[in-house]
Amino acid sequence: AWEQGTRTAEDVDQRAGLYLTGLYEHLLAHRNLLLALIRAAQEDGAEVSALMSGASSPLRRYFDRVEYLAGTSINQVGWSGVDVPVVVRATFAMVLGMAMADEWLFPPDEEHPRRERIVAEMHQFMVHGLAHRNPPPPGPRP
Repeated sequence: AWEQGTRTAEDVDQRAGLYLTGLYEHLLAHRNLLLALIRAAQEDGAEVSALMSGASSPLRRYFDRVEYLAGTSINQVGWSGVDVPVVVRATFAMVLGMAMADEWLFPPDEEHPRRERIVAEMHQFMVHGLAHRNPPPPGPRP
């Protein structure tokens, strides 16, 4: 659902919420698999890295698709100066970190925020961080 729709700022905002919700739920549901991948990367980093970041890896295809959709949306709503490849990965890392480090971030002896609250804050962080930016500095990016 987050992949479809018009490209108004309001629509991009709504689709961003759907994207973050789906990604967060998916990563939470597959935490054990992700932990196994992290452990495997520590034991045989080169092989796991090739599997995860190679040209035909599922993660690479995922990032390519999200970059295309995000870049199209960002351009159509006029948010300038966004480094789409970095933003896509930074957003993914934020959600991954929130899902993987849940117990560290919200210890069991504290009241745990509802998932909707966590997603809402990530959503605000992402959308307003993209929509309300300083102009990029002149010159080429490294």
